[in-house]
Order: sequence, then structure tokens, then C-alpha cells
Amino acid sequence: MFSFTQNPHDAALDQAISDILATMQKLDENTKEYDAAADQLVKLMKLKKEINPSWRPSPDALVGALGSILGIVLILHYEKLGVVTSKALSFVGKMK
Repeated sequence: MFSFTQNPHDAALDQAISDILATMQKLDENTKEYDAAADQLVKLMKLKKEINPSWRPSPDALVGALGSILGIVLILHYEKLGVVTSKALSFVGKMK
């Protein structure tokens, strides 16, 4: 169901990104080679993000989950306090 193994292409992408960054450090920022390396870096970063998308829950899902948990806590709290009163009320009816 869940896979915690690293994608084999990740290591190659990481190596290519670090190679481009090392190359860019050696180049002058005003050259065409630097611009080409920067474009290549942007493409590799997009590719890495497409291969390994980050998953985040939507705010609606978080609000729904928190509301459900709050409801459960309130019900449990009421049952913890309301057990004595509900039992006591049943005894009152039998005493008459």
C-alpha cells in the first residue's frame, strides 16, 4: 500500500541537479551558458516534482476531521458525566 523505497530515478535526478549547480557556480552569470544551465535546472526541478509529488490534505478535509474528533470527545465527555444521572433517573421511576 505505502512504499517507502526511493525511486531509482531520484538518485540520478539529484546527481544531475547537483552537477548543474556545480557548473553554474563556475560560470559567469552574464553568459549564455549560465542561462542554458539555469533553464536546464528549472526543467530538472519540475521533473523531480512531477515524479515525487508532495501530498497535502485539503483544508476542508482537515476541518471535517477536527470537527469529527471534537464531536467524539464531546460525546465521550457527556457519557462520562451523564452515566450517573441517567442511572439515577431510572431508579427514581422504580421507587414509586
